Amino acid sequence: MNLGRGGVRRLQKLGSSSLVVTLPKEWVREMGLKQGDPVYVVVEGGSLRIVPAVDSEATAASRIRLSGLDPGDAIRVLWCAYVLGPEEVVLENAGDDVYNMLRDATSGFIGVDVVRDDDSVSISILVDPSKLDLRAVIRSVASDLRDIAELLTEAARGSSVEGEAERARIRLQRSITLAERYLMGVIGSHTGQQDARATASKLLAVNFLGLAASTLLDTVKTLSRGGGNASKDTLDVLTALSTVASEAALNVASESLKRSSEVLANIAKLRSRVEELIYSDKTSKTEAVALARVLESLRHLHLATTLIYCTLKIAQNQGAQRTA
Repeated sequence: MNLGRGGVRRLQKLGSSSLVVTLPKEWVREMGLKQGDPVYVVVEGGSLRIVPAVDSEATAASRIRLSGLDPGDAIRVLWCAYVLGPEEVVLENAGDDVYNMLRDATSGFIGVDVVRDDDSVSISILVDPSKLDLRAVIRSVASDLRDIAELLTEAARGSSVEGEAERARIRLQRSITLAERYLMGVIGSHTGQQDARATASKLLAVNFLGLAASTLLDTVKTLSRGGGNASKDTLDVLTALSTVASEAALNVASESLKRSSEVLANIAKLRSRVEELIYSDKTSKTEAVALARVLESLRHLHLATTLIYCTLKIAQNQGAQRTA
């Protein structure tokens, strides 16, 4: 069977009510799988996606515990655990608000399980990065990108595609985070686990900084072609952006958890102000387009800073556990 094209396979009956299908032997061999190995099955509309799963022993060996987190930090920890490891994070003294928030967020990830206990919430990452097929991940991203481009055309013709666009966004997020987890597996195979986490976080953070810079360059073109004359509010936001962007970039090399938290707060404050201006009647169309791109660049800066924050938070917690 050609791995890139797939093929037709017949369902077979197992027991009184279960149906099974065999997996392509080329894929099984390439993934290094054998009988009894766990796999994770994801339902994506009318399709199924199968990825190699982490075994329970590996999950237990990499478990860490975090306490004293704000509800907003829980989503950051989920993303960072998925991309950087560990395979299981236990959030102590976490309530239903954290659990519900995490359950909603899992739609954007493949192979994540969230379990509520009496006084804690556990996040388990079930996808084995060392056995992911990068070609399959790339094909998935390409498919998602094509679908989104087609939706853009439909929207331009007046079709209502908001629901489809949201589903496409979730599929794309799943594919991108899976690619990021693959990167962690590659780096981790060449260096120590803790070094791998720090290295991967910095590499990904630099990538996000580059995306932010590229978006801002497009913003420069938009404002230049608009003839300038921006409002005072817009100029104030752009001045603040210069400071925040510099803080976020310098923070990638930071070893200060407190500083990372401060930068995240500054980014969130500026994002809120930009959103207000975008929808203000006093904002010109040219400025609104430029501010929308500024908002996108702030999202990239937020992701870069979140990576550093979570890496430092996990390292701090693991250090505390070793000395306890």
